[in-house]
Amino acid sequence: KAKLTMQKDDEPYADPVIAMPAAGKELPQIYYVTENRDIVAVDQSGNFYPMGLGETTVTAYCGKKKASCKVSVVCHTGSISVISEDSEDIGGKTVDMKGGEIAFLSVSFDPYDTTDSRAVAWSSNSKSVTVKNGIVTAKEVSAETSADITATVNAVDPANGSSVKLSQTVHVRVSPVIVPKAQTTDKTHTLSLGKKTLKLTTTDGKDSADLKITVAPGKKQKLSVEEGEIEIISCESTNDRVITVGDHSALAPSGKKGVSTVTVSAMNPGTAYVIVRSRSVISGEKENVQRCKITVTSPANAVSVESGTLNVAESGSRKTITMRKGMRGVVEVELDPEFSTDLGKVKLTGSGGITVKNGMVFAKKVTGKAKLIAKCGKKKETVYVTVTK
Repeated sequence: KAKLTMQKDDEPYADPVIAMPAAGKELPQIYYVTENRDIVAVDQSGNFYPMGLGETTVTAYCGKKKASCKVSVVCHTGSISVISEDSEDIGGKTVDMKGGEIAFLSVSFDPYDTTDSRAVAWSSNSKSVTVKNGIVTAKEVSAETSADITATVNAVDPANGSSVKLSQTVHVRVSPVIVPKAQTTDKTHTLSLGKKTLKLTTTDGKDSADLKITVAPGKKQKLSVEEGEIEIISCESTNDRVITVGDHSALAPSGKKGVSTVTVSAMNPGTAYVIVRSRSVISGEKENVQRCKITVTSPANAVSVESGTLNVAESGSRKTITMRKGMRGVVEVELDPEFSTDLGKVKLTGSGGITVKNGMVFAKKVTGKAKLIAKCGKKKETVYVTVTK
């Protein structure tokens, strides 16, 4: 064969050379040589042994004649697992979420160093729960609902080389979060918030904000803010997993109005509301209600390339990888924070002698100038790659 594809765990493949001696001549001894024994080893009987992932050439020499076979060693996906933020295999299990929450799922491959595509197609069978790049978002619902989230990958059947799809499903159960409507049932006073919507992140310095609360007597009322005739009853979060609410400050008179502030803090990505209630001394049980919708994201502060099957070494401020020509390997791309809403922006590319395909790095030619670049939005990290013979 001039070309041969082997599985990483295949038994040795025998490909003996057929040589015919010239008339009246004795047949010279046949020698087998492999360019890269880390990918394919060969004995002098013509047996090929898969040793590692990649491409190399085995050449047989007989006197002045030679014959070559280009060999690719591959590894196909046997199964996949859906993994939770807690690194738990949750395939076939039920995940509980509240409306407005976000969960992060990922897929692990078995074997880890598969050469099949690592692209994952995510799908949901319900409009109440969406999924993109493994980021699951539970929408606000008025009653408990559920959805099936499915991860699907394309693989190759090692038995016949045909394309197959592998999938695993997670059941998501969403419980409703009660969000009162803004309303003014007590006409004796007014209640207003400085913001009706806020956007926070989980990044230090941008993970909290002060929300201004203002109360005032109605137009025909002579209530006194200073004497406490109007009060803020409560400031609460609809979901403490997403945001928490501190104690509101005492009302500070400002003319006829009273001003207070409350600090809201981001905990995890998602959406939640701050619900503020107020009442006057002559309103009976009537209350005024206002709400502020808060959206929390977790933007990536940094992106980094870490070791997988390839060793990523650090030399000073540089990261480096050394590979032999023809080899394939995997690296891990990590974000800070690990569970970032920028997950879908991650891209891994290679240049100068290496390529990246199906999530694997391939050493295409001998060079000392190759680069592996991981990007996430405006954040990036460069790893310098040396490819040897």
